[in-house]
Amino acid sequence: MSVFSRSLASLLAVLALWGCGPAASPYQRVSPPAAVERYPRVEHRGLVFYRVEDRWYVQHRGAWFVYEPPREPQNLWMWRR
Repeated sequence: MSVFSRSLASLLAVLALWGCGPAASPYQRVSPPAAVERYPRVEHRGLVFYRVEDRWYVQHRGAWFVYEPPREPQNLWMWRR
C-alpha cells in the first residue's frame, strides 16, 4: 500500500469517526439524556440501548451516543427506473 493510499484511508477513517464522509457512522456522540434510567432499555451484543422519545441512546466506555439508523431515500420512484 502506498503512502498516499494509507493517508487517504486514515483520513476516511477519521471522517467516519466524526460522523461525516462516505462511511459515516450511525452513532453520533451526545451528552447524556436526563433521567435515562426511567426509559425502556434493550440489551444487544453487550450494549444497553435506551429508548428516549424517538431516539435510541447507548453508553459505551463512559461516553453517550445516539443511534440513528440509515434512512431510505424518500423518493423511491426515482430508484425504480
